[in-house]
Formats: sequence, structure tokens, C-alpha cells
Amino acid sequence: AGRIAPGVAIHLVTKHRQDVIAQSHQEPEVRRVALEQLVLRIRALPVYRQSGTSAAEVCSRLLEPPSSDAVAKAVEELVSLEAMTAGTATRCEDLTPLGVHLSTLPIDARLGKLILLGTIFGVTDESLIISAALSTRSPFLSPHEERQKGEENRQRWAKKAGVSSDHVAVLAAYAGWDKITDKDDKYQFCRQNMLGAKTLQAMGGLRRQLLEALSYAGFVRKGLTVKTLEEEGKRLNESDGVRLALSKPWPGGIPERFEENKQGYITAQKQQQEMLNGGGGGGG
Repeated sequence: AGRIAPGVAIHLVTKHRQDVIAQSHQEPEVRRVALEQLVLRIRALPVYRQSGTSAAEVCSRLLEPPSSDAVAKAVEELVSLEAMTAGTATRCEDLTPLGVHLSTLPIDARLGKLILLGTIFGVTDESLIISAALSTRSPFLSPHEERQKGEENRQRWAKKAGVSSDHVAVLAAYAGWDKITDKDDKYQFCRQNMLGAKTLQAMGGLRRQLLEALSYAGFVRKGLTVKTLEEEGKRLNESDGVRLALSKPWPGGIPERFEENKQGYITAQKQQQEMLNGGGGGGG
């Protein structure tokens, strides 16, 4: 009713909620969420970088602009992440090389930095699993009637990995699910271990998106896309395709794992650090 034609809307709520609590309409998203990613993308646009327009000024031109305090808080957070330089009286804030790369990742800036650092230190797969879990929801199910059992299950996964950590527990559970090569066995694994199958699938989808962004920026081998990762994973072993892609040789590039020799690790780490500082990659 009211969207495409006149009509009547019936709301089953108390009169107090209708008159006092309920809003006539929901606030726009730009006024309800953290603005770090929006500010990053504004500052990454060439038109604003060249004109010297501040993020606050751009946001103020929106139809329903966020508060100036929210924009200032986002800028302050990005400065603390070393993704942005602080503005001065004569110059507005600007992105650092790290900020340029973070602006290309479809994820919270803090988690984006975790992924980039994970890539530098040769743990791309692990950092993608943890970041995907933090961006969606925990895959561990904890129904009200079985809350204690759910908590024990989460602790069991953490103990398997030898570390008392929620992140490590998620890492171990996802890795265990992803390596199963039969679709029916995956669902059975979820039932036996109180894991949400749809949550794990959503994590896999986000991992593919993030790896594609890393590939475009040059942090992992070129040419990796969401479509090819998904198709290759399903065709070969019913995985999300991420670990499979990272395990392949990278001709002319840096290997994903650095156990071979210490000097190779040091050289690879130095090269990717230079890339992060603006010496390479296509994330601009």
C-alpha cells in the first residue's frame, strides 16, 4: 500500500508503540552505519583527490547527509589505521597507499588491513577465513535450548587447534568443512558439529570476492575472479576455490607459502611491503 497504488496498511502494534516509539520511516543507511568505507571511497575518486574537497564537504552534499561528527569520527579512525593522513588548515585529508588499497576491498577497513597484512606474511587463506566470519556471523550454532552444548562445541574446535580463541575455532571449523569433497557429506558435517551451512557458504562467497580484489591489486596472482574461483572449486573438490587458487604456482610472482628457505621469505616479505606502500599493484 502506498508504493505503487493507494491502499490500506494494517500494523499489529500497541498504540503506545505506534504513537511514541515507532518512527514514520527508517533513517537512511548513511545515518545508521559506520562511515569509514564511504569516506575511503570518496577520497579514492580522482575528482575529489584532485579538487582537494574534504570528505565532510562531499558528505554534506548528500540528499540526507550524515552528521558532521560521524564523518569526523570515520576520518579519525582511518587516520589511526594509517589509511589516511590528517587534514590541516590548508590541506584536506588524503589517502595513504594503504588507504588506496583498502578502498578497493568490499569489507570494513579494519578487516581489510588484517587481510593485507595476512597476505604480506603469507597467511592469506587464514586471514580471509577470519575476516569473512567477522563480516557475516559466527558459523557456530547456539540454539536457546542447546546453548551450553553449542558453547562446548565451539570450545572443542578451539582446543583442536591448540589455542583458546574464537577466531582460531572458526578457522579450524571452516577449514574442516571446506576440505570435504562431497556436498552431502558437507551437510552431514554441519549437523554433527552444530555449524550453519548457509553461514559457511556465505563466508565462502565473501572470500572469493576478497581474493578477486587482492588479485586485481596485485597482492596475489592476477586473473582470479569470483566466477572462476567458484567454478574451479566445484569442479575439482567442492571447495570454495580460494585455497586451491592460492596453492597454485605464481609464475613470476611471490609464492603463497615461504617455508622453503629463510632468504626467500625475507625477500618476498620485502617485495610485498613495497607493494603495500605504493610501489606496485593496481589498487589505485
